Amino acid sequence: MPILDTSYRERVAARMMTLAQLERVRNGLLMVCVLSVTQSTEVLADDGPISAIDNMLSASPTITSVAVGSVVLTDLSFLLIATRDAIRGRSSEAGLFGVQVGVAGIQSLGFLTAPFAFDVSRWKLGEQLLLLLPAQVTATTLLNHGIWSLVENPIDPASRFGVSFLIGGNTAFTAIGLGGLLQEKWAPLGLGIAEVAHTGLAAGISIERMVNDPEHKSEWASLFAWSLLGLSHGVGSVLVGAPGSRVSANESSSAATATISPFAVPTAGGVVIGGLGSLP
Repeated sequence: MPILDTSYRERVAARMMTLAQLERVRNGLLMVCVLSVTQSTEVLADDGPISAIDNMLSASPTITSVAVGSVVLTDLSFLLIATRDAIRGRSSEAGLFGVQVGVAGIQSLGFLTAPFAFDVSRWKLGEQLLLLLPAQVTATTLLNHGIWSLVENPIDPASRFGVSFLIGGNTAFTAIGLGGLLQEKWAPLGLGIAEVAHTGLAAGISIERMVNDPEHKSEWASLFAWSLLGLSHGVGSVLVGAPGSRVSANESSSAATATISPFAVPTAGGVVIGGLGSLP
């Protein structure tokens, strides 16, 4: 029986060791991915995005830093380009807007689904106003601006950017309102105040434009109706969430219910049935 030479056996052994190491690395990466996704989802649902980002930084600091930094820098770049176009009165190349639509479209899909997937009313005020809302408004503004810039004869860059911001804000608050509707909740107080401010501004501009831009009166009327609906929702959220409001007090009193635990104790003459508990 032929004897395998030593070098060949060493190569086979080294290859087997390499495959075993790769297998262990693969299993380890899969475990890290599963744990990070599971833990991030739990933290995001319970404590908000700041805790989720901290958790992801602990699990994968490099990937998380690169991902978050890329999103922020990309959006800032597109915003600066749109601002430059608005100032100089000329649009950039169409290819740039194609990239903008692709990037902003993915971001919009993710940020706008947050109010449907999580209870944002449990998040901190800073997470609502400094993370969720800016992310939603920025992504939807860039998406609308990019799509509008790709049409054959878009309006001037300054008006295009301004109206895109109004539409982006309305879209963000619509997503927050619909997400709250599914959870049978009004928007949190801070988001309600922001909604009143934005939709009130959009409604006022729409009225002015309907008067001074009769050629596009129907478009401005549609934006006004949309903004008025959001304004109504924002006012309702403020009234419900304001400290000391009658609606908020009623909800608190209804939530504080009595707790009663029934019991049955056998005795010589039968059974004693009763209940133990506390009143609010």
